[in-house]
Amino acid sequence: MSGVPATNDPHWGVMAYQWNAYGPPLRPSPPDIAAMERSVRMWHEGAAVRAPRVLLLGVTPEIAGMAWPAGTDLVAIDRSDAMIRHVWPGDVAGRRIALRADWFDHDYGRNDIVIGDGVFAIMRYPDDYRSIVGKIAGSLRRGGLFITRPFLQAPRREAPADVLRDLTEGRIGGIHAFKFRLAMALQSRTEDGVRQGDVFNAARDTGIDCDTLAARTGWSELEIDTLRIYRDKDARLSFPGAGEMASLMAGEFTTVGEARMDYEMGERCPVMTYQRV
Repeated sequence: MSGVPATNDPHWGVMAYQWNAYGPPLRPSPPDIAAMERSVRMWHEGAAVRAPRVLLLGVTPEIAGMAWPAGTDLVAIDRSDAMIRHVWPGDVAGRRIALRADWFDHDYGRNDIVIGDGVFAIMRYPDDYRSIVGKIAGSLRRGGLFITRPFLQAPRREAPADVLRDLTEGRIGGIHAFKFRLAMALQSRTEDGVRQGDVFNAARDTGIDCDTLAARTGWSELEIDTLRIYRDKDARLSFPGAGEMASLMAGEFTTVGEARMDYEMGERCPVMTYQRV
């Protein structure tokens, strides 16, 4: 299925080994997790204290280790063996387990909560988005929650030159914000997304050299490696606008929570809580 990494995709193997080099906005921050926990508590308080059955898309350790209600049954699914081996914080008998499975093909069963961080950015818009939203909605009991942190295009798309100038003039704080700001700037239409290799090329062609970036920015070589792995990659990222995301969710869900954080690019990756209608 397009947009979903194959089990043996070397990108995800490298990402698993580099996991500690990732931070916000590409990994959820403590305030993001706190917002997710608030949504879960809100659901739990209205659910007659019933412990939830939770499906986690991916193996994000911050989500696995959240303050879940007592008795929560959490199943995580991810196609990458490397991500499960190196990123998943471990199965806990009777509480959580990770399974190697394709998000599009796996039987989700019946759930009270489906949760996943940044799950849409690796998918093709709109077809893969619609498919996964349909699977999520179909698995949720009425009143259940879908909690996610999408990466949204800026209300007014930036020009790539502006992003690159901000980098060279020291106005971008982190490598991950730089990569995704540049990717969003390069995306002309959500339907087309942006090729990861083109993100690397745009930086290189402007004279940004990964081998000297550490000296220029103070970023670690491990962090810069997360840009290097974009070189020659045909995999695409996609970033819908807020209106496109709202239209996608309409009909199956109502929006019951939106939390935007103050870290770099936090305004473009809000914690969204949707309730199954």
